[in-house]
This record gives sequence, C-alpha cells and structure tokens, in this order.
Amino acid sequence: PAGPTVECTDASSPFDQSTADIILRTCDNVNFRVHSPILAQASPFFSDMFSLPQPPRQETSGAGRVDTLETIPVPEDSKTLDLLLRILYPIPKPSMEEPGPLVPVLKAAKKYDMAWPVVILSERLTVTTPREPLQAWVAACRARLEDVARGAA
Repeated sequence: PAGPTVECTDASSPFDQSTADIILRTCDNVNFRVHSPILAQASPFFSDMFSLPQPPRQETSGAGRVDTLETIPVPEDSKTLDLLLRILYPIPKPSMEEPGPLVPVLKAAKKYDMAWPVVILSERLTVTTPREPLQAWVAACRARLEDVARGAA
C-alpha cells in the first residue's frame, strides 16, 4: 500500500517555471522548480549530487500538475530556501535588513557549501551592525561567522 499523499504547493515566481529540471521540496511542502546548472555552479554539494545517475520520478505537484522531475527533499523551510535561491539566481535581490532571518539562510548556504551567498549575507550582517549591533552579533554567532561577530561586538 502506498503512503499518504502529501499536499504540496508551488513556490512563487521565478521558482515555478516549467523550464526547471529539478524540484527542491521544503519541509513545509513547497516545491521550488529550479535549474540544476545554477545550483551546480553555486554549490559543490549539488554539483556532486547531480553527477550521480538518478531515475526520473512521477508525482503530483501543486495544482494537480504531474511532475516527472526529480524531487529532492530539503530540511529548510520555504522562507529560507526562497531567500537562498533569490541570492543565487540572476534576479533582483530582496531587502535583507533584519539580521535574524539571515541566520537560517546562512546555515543552509554553509551546509550546501555555497560561498557566494555566505559572502553576500555576511556583508549584509556587517552593514546592519551599526544600526543593530546586538542583533547582528547574535546572528553572526548563531551562523558561526567569527569575523562578523567580532566586528559587531
């Protein structure tokens, strides 16, 4: 017998494109349709993963659409993955003014060995330090960014 069907929703644009070749599914069941070459370029973790042969899968996605794309479950929530992907993709970047929400994104970027988002997010924390030194210091400590934490102290 098959397990229970999980109801998933599709991420917002641009992570809902039909040109995507892979789906990242977050812990809150949001499907991000992404392009593996972008992930592979940004992350040795994904580059190695995509170099392994994978059989295609078929399952129902949001809006009753049937997907034949490989679906990779990730432990991050949709808010975290959305910001991480927006940093990677060649699209306008969202405002990143609050230090706290950057922590899970930084942790995910480090976990997936994504150097560029770590640099961008570290710079954002550094910029927020004069305005919110305590929050920037806490965020830098939680994300294990010693240099940023020292600068905020």
